Amino acid sequence: MEGWRSACPRCSHSASRRGSGAGCDDAVADGLQQPLCPRDLVGRRGRAEPGDPSAEFTALRETEEEIGLARAHIDVVGSLPVYTTVTNFVVTPVVALVEPGFALQPDPFEVAEVFEVPLAFLMTPAHHQRHAFEWQGGHREFLAMPWQPPDAEQPYFIWGATAAMLRNFYRFLSA
Repeated sequence: MEGWRSACPRCSHSASRRGSGAGCDDAVADGLQQPLCPRDLVGRRGRAEPGDPSAEFTALRETEEEIGLARAHIDVVGSLPVYTTVTNFVVTPVVALVEPGFALQPDPFEVAEVFEVPLAFLMTPAHHQRHAFEWQGGHREFLAMPWQPPDAEQPYFIWGATAAMLRNFYRFLSA
């Protein structure tokens, strides 16, 4: 884990794998639309629109808009309990299976990069790391799941609310 660093292009925050990501978390909370640090996944920022009849519909619409994954390839299994982030975003995690044979067309304003992580990796508790840091005079903690693809030089750092919701999914499946 030594040596990995990324610099956020919008807030100039430099985060290490052991770092907090606090500067970027603040910028995301202010409403920016994409993950701020390269190779850091802080979660999707989609929102329900007035005509969306359900969280599942919103998830399908946002997935199609942001990464170009057509609804025909997605089979929604259900949703997890609502998750409220430390910045008071209320998220309904939607779980789905994706059929192979699709072509993605990421919206560059919304998504810097698309990558796939094996479910077995995400569901292995040894990969669920707890990190702590001091920020603005207080102690903060967050979960992370660094994923190192075999062909990549640096890991993707899945952290914060995204990692916490994945951890909740793991607990749901293991109950």
